[in-house]
Amino acid sequence: MVDGKTQSAGSEAKAIVLRKEFTEEKDLFSIDYTSAYSTPNLDKLIRTFVYDRQGEGSFTVSDEFTADTPIRFETAITTQADWKVLDDTRLLLTSGTEQMIVNIEASGKVAFTSETIEVNAPAYTRIGIALKEQSEKGYIRLKMQAKQL
Repeated sequence: MVDGKTQSAGSEAKAIVLRKEFTEEKDLFSIDYTSAYSTPNLDKLIRTFVYDRQGEGSFTVSDEFTADTPIRFETAITTQADWKVLDDTRLLLTSGTEQMIVNIEASGKVAFTSETIEVNAPAYTRIGIALKEQSEKGYIRLKMQAKQL
């Protein structure tokens, strides 16, 4: 969510691929998402996905933005797993015997929200991760790793 607006629909709201690299160790895919939000003050929104196969492996989603004036910025995780906040920078998602830690790195402090979405069965949870302060530039990075039991 960018400055209170959700992603737009339609042909004008399209992602532009900026970079894609696929190796045996790591896959990287970066897109310009700016046109997906009808927020006049948003200059640029870049989303980058990194799947790192090294060690225990991880999947990272990074959003970086710049704006003309300070804006509100939020990213989200949608899940059917049980979840809880471990601390200001970590979430734990649990489904059966599987667990995942989400490490959150951001340009400022974040706040968490949640809502149940029941558009399609079964219902799922949208976990909002928002910067507490408005900013002209910033980022939120979510690094997800399986937790070993």
